Amino acid sequence: MRLFFFGTLMDDEVRRAVVGRAIAVAPAWASGFRRVFVAGRDYPMLLRRAGGRVDGVLTGALETAAIRRLDAYEGREYRLGPIRAECGGELVAAFAYFCRPGVVAGDRDWRFEDWEQLDRPTVLRRIAGLMRLAPRGRVPPSAPLTGVLPMADATSDVLSPGNIAKELGVSDGKVKKAIKDLGLEPAAKKGVCCFYSRDAIAKIKASVGA
Repeated sequence: MRLFFFGTLMDDEVRRAVVGRAIAVAPAWASGFRRVFVAGRDYPMLLRRAGGRVDGVLTGALETAAIRRLDAYEGREYRLGPIRAECGGELVAAFAYFCRPGVVAGDRDWRFEDWEQLDRPTVLRRIAGLMRLAPRGRVPPSAPLTGVLPMADATSDVLSPGNIAKELGVSDGKVKKAIKDLGLEPAAKKGVCCFYSRDAIAKIKASVGA
């Protein structure tokens, strides 16, 4: 099975940390889609959009053990579905992780370059801890590696640092510094992303003077 990655798994080190080995990829793109944030989250999803284009990378054929670890990393909000990607001048049949029905799309485009600058080091540290819980090739596909927000909680009152920053009208960096300085623990996690309660948000708001 070949996979088209369009989010954090475009990064070489993220793929190595999740799967436990290097995965060779080639630049690719998929037409007819837009890449946006999942509402209230810091990670992306694909939306169908006529005339749209999403850049990503395409893997070679991956073994079942690798797919199971990737499934665990992606969590319950995603499932594999077919996609056609352009790679090296050829149209290739592959699979990508699409959000399940009920996951709400945000209105902002997700950009890999922004993620690299803002979140990559933190994400890599969290992945390293999460994947140590999963012996190579032995992750049950139904068992995510960390707490996952259930589908019914997609509009719940917890927010990611990026969305807290948006709500308070301050920078992501300010929010993340406040979280660190205050020693706040997340109320929930999805993969490597953390989400904070309204009580925590109130403390962040007071700390940043918003």
